[in-house]
Parts: sequence; C-alpha cells; structure tokens
Amino acid sequence: MATGWKGVGVAQPRWLPPGGFFFSLPLLFVGFLIPDVNTATVLLMIGTAAQLCYFGPAFALLHAAAEPRMRATAIAVVLLMTTWWVMEWVLRSSER
Repeated sequence: MATGWKGVGVAQPRWLPPGGFFFSLPLLFVGFLIPDVNTATVLLMIGTAAQLCYFGPAFALLHAAAEPRMRATAIAVVLLMTTWWVMEWVLRSSER
C-alpha cells in the first residue's frame, strides 16, 4: 500500500480528498444560488458526494495510527466529537 503513494496518477488516489473538496465548491455554490429546484438538487447531491471523499483516507489514516486494539475506540471518539461539534453548530445557528 505504501509503495502506491510514490507518484500521482489515476491509480494513486492521493488527489481524491483535496480534488473532491475543490470540485465540490463550485457545485455547492451554484446549487445554493440556482432558482430551479431540480437542478439545485442534482448539483447539491453531486457536490456533497464529492466533498465527502475525504472520509475514506481520513479513517484509513486513523486506523494506521492507532494500535489494533484501539482502532474502534479511536473511530468512535472521532465520530462522537464530529457529531457533537456539528450539532452544537446547528443549534447555535438555529437560535438566531
């Protein structure tokens, strides 16, 4: 696995997380501003899917960094903290 990360090409997925994020920016921007509901739905779905391309590499890095007996706990803590942070942000924004 580590030998596949030497070069950047189609076979090496190193470009996937930042590429998905930067590909999603214009799609989400246009999707939120376009008045047509059907086109906006398609753009937002593709943009969100592209934005979430970082999950696989992030969890793989977390699995590689944690000891085998601590991997499930590490993933659970990351997901718990992420969910808590998002819910806190949503609740604060709904109070305005």
